[in-house]
Amino acid sequence: MKRNFYSLSVLLLLLGSTSCVQMATSSERAAPTAAEPRSRTVYTPPTTPGARITAATVLHRVQVSHVFSDPASPDNFVLELRGARVSSGRLRLLVLGSRGDTLFQQQLPASVVLAAPAGPATPVREQEVNLLRGMNEFFAGQNFQQPAFDANAAQPAGLSGPDWNRLRRNPAAVVFRFVGADGQPNRLVYGPASARAVVLDGAMSL
Repeated sequence: MKRNFYSLSVLLLLLGSTSCVQMATSSERAAPTAAEPRSRTVYTPPTTPGARITAATVLHRVQVSHVFSDPASPDNFVLELRGARVSSGRLRLLVLGSRGDTLFQQQLPASVVLAAPAGPATPVREQEVNLLRGMNEFFAGQNFQQPAFDANAAQPAGLSGPDWNRLRRNPAAVVFRFVGADGQPNRLVYGPASARAVVLDGAMSL
């Protein structure tokens, strides 16, 4: 168990010398905007003596503050890797409101953050580094679009008429783009009329 923690710590230190440090520097330099959200990564291994690594253990966490449900109060977008090992862990996507309420959550396979599937000859260490790097890039600025819809966009399936009418007229509305559990591009928006998060082009999970 200690060896697993040591290996993961080494991986995170390697990543920290590149993407993590870069994100922390940018967050100190400027306030979050739609194009440049404030990002930070957190890794907190169990500190209790004799603690065991289980399927529920959080191995890596990426968090971004970004406006979503309320233009005046940024929400927190969180991506967690849970499991006994990095290579076999699963992802949990969360959107938490400024008051701590859960606006959205979905379980995702780790493959959604990989640019390309790992081949049978790919070393485990390389797979783990690619996975953690993909997590760090999951909330990149280009994945947040504002306004949420183009002026000539058609009403998406799954979005109610009242929500659509308010969102398409609101230039501050935001859509978050990500690869869903089905491996297809999804869009996440917050319906102001229904007061709930809605996944377009994919299944809803809350």
